[in-house]
This record gives sequence, structure tokens and C-alpha cells, in this order.
Amino acid sequence: MEKILHKFIPLIRFYDMTSEEFYKLVIPYRNLLPPELLLDILKCHMVADAKPNVEIPPSRNPKRFTLNSVLINKEILKLLTGWIELRDTKKYSYRFNLLYRNSQDGSKDGLDAVSFHEHCDNKGPTLIVAKIKDREQLFGGYTPLNWDGSNTYKSTSESFIFSIFDKNNLKTAKLGRIKNPQHSIFCYNGYGPTFGGGHDFVCQNYGIWLGNHPYSYSQINIPKGQFHVDDYEVFQVFKKEIS
Repeated sequence: MEKILHKFIPLIRFYDMTSEEFYKLVIPYRNLLPPELLLDILKCHMVADAKPNVEIPPSRNPKRFTLNSVLINKEILKLLTGWIELRDTKKYSYRFNLLYRNSQDGSKDGLDAVSFHEHCDNKGPTLIVAKIKDREQLFGGYTPLNWDGSNTYKSTSESFIFSIFDKNNLKTAKLGRIKNPQHSIFCYNGYGPTFGGGHDFVCQNYGIWLGNHPYSYSQINIPKGQFHVDDYEVFQVFKKEIS
């Protein structure tokens, strides 16, 4: 059986599989795989941001997602990716690279804005996801623009913010499109991710966030005034046009 399967192994998209699929569908036949390939696949499933050591064919399914997140799952990411694509007639494959998780990368002295800029400035398009403290509610935003410390507003019509009132029920999701592109995001060293003029929401230091919406975006029902989050993550978004 091993000899028969040998020529077909390079055609199997092992790295496209979820961990559950790999465990149920591949592990029972692990003795048929080359040991170095098996170890490499296991590494990519178990180690954040690990890259394959072997040459692999391109994915047949551009909607497959791999992500390193403690806040969202594949279904939520599909929803958010659909919103990124909503205004584009082209088709893309996506990859999401975790740049920053506040619980593991945040400053121990509470100056989280500094940590955010150290990890996330000048990285291109980013997706921010946060979980409100003591709730099942997620919120965040997407921008195709660079974050930096320029103390300026930046303009784009492609940014959006969102809220998912119950992360276990995607029917509670709400999309906030930009109404004032001139104030899409605000870049300032003293703040973390900041969307809208006013601001629709802004990450301050010491775990404090501030909502003042709707301002530049449509209403998404996140708290007004000061509130706290359990954690937040920033993903670098790579997209490649599918020919």
C-alpha cells in the first residue's frame, strides 16, 4: 500500500486540512507517510506561524483558513473575509498572520499602545478583533492602510468596523461601513487601534477602550464611553488574486 500511494502523496493538500481533519483522516494511516513529512505537518498544526519545510502545491480551496487565534474560529473568519471582499469583484485567496495578541504581547506596565505600534506599524492591511470583558461580544475593524505614529487621520473607503453580539451566534453580527472616509483610522503613538473621527472606538492604555459611535461608521452597538476588553488580536492580512 505504501508503494502504491507514494506517487500520490505530493498531490494531497495536507497543509490545507484542519487539525480535526488531519487527526481523523490522516493519523490512522500515518505509517504510510514518510516520517519527515509527518513531522513537518504536525509542526505546522501545532506551532504558531510555522511554515512547511517541503514544497507543496497551491491550495485547491482558497476559502480554507488557517489562523492562530484565541478569540475567533474559522466560521467567524469566513464571515469577516466575506466583508473584506464585499466591494471587490475579483477573487482572492487569503492568509492571516497574527501580529499581536494583547494578553501575550502587551506591555506589563499597561502602556499597550507602545506594544501595539511596535508589533503592528507599517504592516499593510490588518484585521483587529477584540472581546468585551464579561460578555460573549466581539468587535473590531479592518483597514487596508498602514498603522503608524504620524498623529494623523487616514482616508479609505475600504475600512469597516463590526460587532458580533454573541460570538456563538453569527446571526448577531453587524457590519459598520464607512460614512466619512477622511477619518477612516487615526494613527497616534499614544493610542492603539483607532477607527473613525471622534472616535467610533479607540484603544487606550491600561486596558481601557472608549466608544463614541456612530461617528465615521454606521452603528454596530458596542458600548459608549469607557469599557474593558478581555483580549484583542491584530492580524496582518495577505491576499492573492486567483487567476
